[in-house]
Amino acid sequence: MGPTKEKYLAFVQQLNQYSHDYFVNASSAISDQEYDQLYRKLEEIEREHPEYIVEESPTQRVGEAPSEAFQKVKHPVRMYSLSKIFDANDLRRFLKRFSTLRQDYGADIDNYWVDYKMDGLSCDLIYNEGKLTRALTRGDGITGEDVTQNIFMFTNIPLRIATKQTVFVRGEVIVHRADFLQVNRAREALHLPLFSNTRNYASGSLRQIDPNITKQRKLRFYAWELIVLGKSLYIDQQHKYLSQMGFSLPKGQLCTSAEEIMSFINETARIRNTLSYDIDGVVIKQNDPAFRKALGFNNHDPLWATAWKFAADGAETTIKSVTWQIGRTGKLTPVANIAPVAINGVTISRVTLNNLAYLQKTKLGAGAKVRVIRSGDVIPKLADIISSGTPTEIPQVCPSCGKPLTVKGSDLKCDNPDCQERLISSLTHILAPYTTDIKGIGPKFVRTAVTSGTLTKIQDLFLPTESKSPNIKQDLLDTLVTRMRSVNLRDLIMMLGIEGIGLAVSGKIAYAANSLTGLIELLEDDEKMRYLNISEAIKTNLKRWYSEPRHQTLLKDLQTYALDNVN
Repeated sequence: MGPTKEKYLAFVQQLNQYSHDYFVNASSAISDQEYDQLYRKLEEIEREHPEYIVEESPTQRVGEAPSEAFQKVKHPVRMYSLSKIFDANDLRRFLKRFSTLRQDYGADIDNYWVDYKMDGLSCDLIYNEGKLTRALTRGDGITGEDVTQNIFMFTNIPLRIATKQTVFVRGEVIVHRADFLQVNRAREALHLPLFSNTRNYASGSLRQIDPNITKQRKLRFYAWELIVLGKSLYIDQQHKYLSQMGFSLPKGQLCTSAEEIMSFINETARIRNTLSYDIDGVVIKQNDPAFRKALGFNNHDPLWATAWKFAADGAETTIKSVTWQIGRTGKLTPVANIAPVAINGVTISRVTLNNLAYLQKTKLGAGAKVRVIRSGDVIPKLADIISSGTPTEIPQVCPSCGKPLTVKGSDLKCDNPDCQERLISSLTHILAPYTTDIKGIGPKFVRTAVTSGTLTKIQDLFLPTESKSPNIKQDLLDTLVTRMRSVNLRDLIMMLGIEGIGLAVSGKIAYAANSLTGLIELLEDDEKMRYLNISEAIKTNLKRWYSEPRHQTLLKDLQTYALDNVN
């Protein structure tokens, strides 16, 4: 007896939440491998109980509904997802569906195009009379997000191609590993949160409200499909034409047997970690358009294509201890210090454990046996718990300032605004975008400046300050203050660290306020705030931030420091 309908529906809801986190929020509570295992289990349940199947099941849908942040546009030609296979038996079952066609059409059915399955965000480029006119994310396959202005920022996408027909170029938005590592190393040096993996980075970077941010993120587009209205093309022809048009392409080749396909898969698995970008498998497609038409589609994917998924690389190790990292908002993040392990040539010694709720749920602690992977082959991530070890004792007071801690949702927080570690994190966050070209100013400088009493509050960044440490050179401190006094109002608002306020929103606020005095007046006038062109949620965050007396003091201090001319 299988699961009940109620258990099936609960399972569907759980997978939908994971899918929403992955596609919409660009985050994930579980690994891709774990999701794939759950997805296969759902497929098994639906094979045994087809009467259970509901429209909202992930097997009946493609991706997720598009975000509210961008205009929704219907795809002229629907975009589908791909079914997944994991071993040679799955491959044989997939190829078996062509057996009837083989009898009808002959040996040519054994032409398959195989290429790298790139791990990014699918996108649909629309060209009219040779000009790129629109770009859509996949969304739910029927409707996507209009990201045209952001796609214009890509340097490897031709804005014009040599054709007068309407064509659709579909492919993957990705980031090369070297570019991704460069960004994360810079952020790590400044004690800023790291991007979790290349897929989430690409997704979040493409879906920025401000195209200039997308431009800075070094994204690339790799094409894997060309659709020409009114024409049926072999897939190897599609790739030939795409290459001639100037598009970057994933490596691929024609195969005529299961043995050739397996050879390509095995060779790809062997060299995948040497590639300049992340791939998570190999895509297998029927090459001939007549045979593709004969098999057609189901609600979720083409029946003539599938994706062989690779397992994530990992290693087993032991947690030696768990320590707590304090961020600028006061959130304490548990970090596992592990016995060092080498994964793909990189030695891993620390792994983030998400938050208090995760630590309490898993009961992890010293002595725990775990398996660690490099998520997206970059960021260390806990994949499996083999044994929990001795549960970690949850601190009652802040390890930095000694003040009582509070539990807020899934997080443990220090609410003391004068906590030294919070100040170090705040100043590091503030200085990151503005001092990268000043040699000697970085996380070490900030920590020394704070622990020596040279910098005691944010205001100290804007006034001549005397060094109180032999390790902080006075001329370097003076250079820092000069730089900070020249920031514009938009950047100054960004520095405040108000939840939900990024570059685009701070620009709108700065435009409405016009000056620091105008900003204070705006925050103190509900009527002016009402007409501010930002979301109600961000307005609430602004009001909540300004309701704290220390924040009012901060702005008024900056006002008296002759910073009112920032623009």
